Order: sequence, then C-alpha cells, then structure tokens
Amino acid sequence: MFSSIVQPVLCLSPMLFTSVSAGVSFSFDTLSLFLVLSIITSIVTATALISSVNAIGAKNLRIPTSSILKAFLANWMEDIKIHVEAIFEEFGTERAINYSLIAFESDDRLRSLLVVPSFHPGPFNNVGSSLLPFLIQDAVEKRFGCTVAVPHGLFGHEFDLASKEQNQKVLNGIVDAIAFSDYSRNATPFVKISKDTATASCQIFGTCAVVSLSLAPETTEDFPQEVGMYILDAASEFNLEHIVVINSHNSIKHAFDVTKVVKPLKDAALAALKEASRYTSSEFQMGSAKVLPSEFSLEQGMGAGGISVLIIKTDEQTAAYITIDSNNMVSGLREKILKAAEGLGVDAGEVFTTDTHSVNAVVMTRRGYHPLGEVISHERLISYVEEAIKEALLDLKSSRVSWRTGQVVDVKVIGEKQIEELASLADEALKRAKRVAFPLFTTAGLVLVSLLTLL
Repeated sequence: MFSSIVQPVLCLSPMLFTSVSAGVSFSFDTLSLFLVLSIITSIVTATALISSVNAIGAKNLRIPTSSILKAFLANWMEDIKIHVEAIFEEFGTERAINYSLIAFESDDRLRSLLVVPSFHPGPFNNVGSSLLPFLIQDAVEKRFGCTVAVPHGLFGHEFDLASKEQNQKVLNGIVDAIAFSDYSRNATPFVKISKDTATASCQIFGTCAVVSLSLAPETTEDFPQEVGMYILDAASEFNLEHIVVINSHNSIKHAFDVTKVVKPLKDAALAALKEASRYTSSEFQMGSAKVLPSEFSLEQGMGAGGISVLIIKTDEQTAAYITIDSNNMVSGLREKILKAAEGLGVDAGEVFTTDTHSVNAVVMTRRGYHPLGEVISHERLISYVEEAIKEALLDLKSSRVSWRTGQVVDVKVIGEKQIEELASLADEALKRAKRVAFPLFTTAGLVLVSLLTLL
C-alpha cells in the first residue's frame, strides 16, 4: 500500500512542475481526482502482480509465494525460524524415524556411543533438523558423560524434519532408548574393500556389523535407501542380527549420477561383509576423544559438534572412526586425514561427516556453504584430528559393546515432493513475475496517461 501511494505522488510532482513551467494549470479538484484514481490503479496493478505470483505457491504447496518468501527472509536475515518451520509443518508428512545405537562400555560405565539415525540433517541453517546431529551429541554427552558421534545415515532431503518440535521428539526418543544389555567383548578387525568407484568398510561387533560406504575421492553425497535395504537384507546370510549402514559423506568434487553407483556400492558392501566374517572375533580395547576447534566457524564449514574419534584396537590392528561435524569435505582431504592417522599408529579407519546443514545458507557461495577444507587450512584441521587420535589412543581400555535399534513414530518430515517444489518455487515465481509485470504495468501506465488527458 505504501509503495502504491508513494509512486504516483513521486511521478505526479515532476509532471506538475513541468506543466506549471509550461503555463498549464490544473484545478485542485482535478489533481485530487487524478491522485485518487492513480493510487487505485497502482494498488490494483500491484495486487494483480502479487496475486499472480502467489498463485504458484498456493497451487503447489497450498501457501502463497509471498508468505514463503517472507518466512525465508525472516530466517535468513534475522534468525527467526518460527514462520518457515510453521510452513514446513503445514505441508509435512508423518513418518517413522529409525535409529541404530552402538554403545561401548568399560568399568561398568558408558564411555562412547555411535548414533546412526535415519533423518536427514537439513534443509538449511537453523531450520528443521539441520542442527540435530549436534543436538543429539550434546544432549547425550551431558546426560551420560560419554563421547558421542553421529555420522550420516543413508537418507536424503526427503527426511528433513519439519521443526524444532519434531527434533525434540527424535531427540527424546534416542536419549530415552539409551539402556543396553547383552554385551559382547568381541570384535573382528576393520576391513576395507573397493569395487569399481565404491569403497565399503566393515567391522563386526558381536552379532552387529558396522558398514560404511564412500565413493572418495569422487563425490560422495546422499545415497538411495535401496542400498541400505539391500545391505540389511544380507544380515541373515552372515549370521548377523543387525547391520548399521553409514554414508561416509566424505568427498565432494562435482555432480554425480547416483544411479551409476548403486551397483558398485552394493557389491563393495557385500564383499566387505564377506571379508569381515572370515575373521575370528577377539577381545578388544576402545578409546575415544573429542576436540572442538574454536578457530573454525559455521561460515568456514565446521559445525558445533567438532571432531570425535573412536579407536578400536583388536589383536591384529588399530582402527579409527573419525567423525567431523560438517557438510561433506573437499576431495582429497579424507585421504590426507587417514595418512596422518597412519603416522600415529592407526592401521585402518574411515572419515565421516555428519552432513550438518547448520553451515548451509550462511555464506554467499554457489553451494550456499563451504565443504570442510574449502576455506579451512588442511594442516590446521589435520592437527586437531591428530590431537583427538592421540587422546583416544591414551584412553584405550578393555571394553565391551552392545547395540540396539528403535524408531520414533509420527515425526513430521518435509517430504521429497515438497522439497522439490520448494526448490523450484523461486525460479517459477521469478519467471511468472517477469512475464506478467511488463504488460501489467505498461497497461497501468497507459491508463494513467489516458486519465490525465481526459481530466
């Protein structure tokens, strides 16, 4: 309304000045009538444009486009998330969120916990489940006094949680489930197998295997659920009760065709399970540590969860599970970290990221975030990883392991279809505005000129 009133006034002022200078006079009634009619015309024109653009959001998401835009801007510019999360809640769908927990205990005390959930930590910044890996880590560490790692599961943006309330449901469900029995003192060595472009790692703890997947040094992004289902179905073949599947999410280089990597991922996982099952389990030692590099920020790609290291030492080897709270890492950094770990006496291992989206939409770059190592010094980062590994090696104690799975029901996720529509909404709205604005405002201009002529 303000714009619709100010624009005619600003246009009328120089016109009047020019007219008076040329000796043309207007009566007060004529000017008042023209001003009222021009304001009405401007309001109608602006309303028509906004209505046309709003129709896109209303049709696709049942929410006007301008409401979505205002909610996004409020979050992006002022960190106000209630409006955008209300929109996500509006078009969200209820799903069950599964999780797997692997607990390591020494001296009758929980010392380390691996949490692999089935939600996706997105969509961006502080909205939805973007911060949830850290929130889980922080809540469990404070309550149980143990080291916690939350690597990425095999799920994409279709499992972004809708709001803070949905986060709390999952967080409560996981924290309340931390109670274990039926411990095992045995583990196999850590094995790693490559098939074509895919690499799978596997280590078996009692009757539960931990399998991690990577395409490094090629791009390792979200994998389809069918890969995880295929691996889980193989459990009985190897006399396992459960398999925890981790997407290492540890290399980004360029776009990739996920359909071309499904078979190599399945083949590598199956081969790793076969290889690990050939080994005899033995008693093991476990050590863990966590380092928070204060010099790195969200803008640089480092989440609040920092670096967590879990060391498993069997009779035959020392293996490291290195989890970093970030959204992926630049190609080649994983290999540098593993090489540095070898220099400290680590025989095998893998590097994971949590895929946190707390680092997303906080910088103006092509991706909207910095993968780990894009702007952070590799040498400084690796020095922190080495610090965590050294602490974990000093923390080694004879341990036992237990695991459990569970699910949190009726959790609202944004949904794959809605995510796709939301992602394309800005482009569609801009195209509609361009297409409608020129004829609409040209017509309005001609109407105003005609009114002035007639009056």
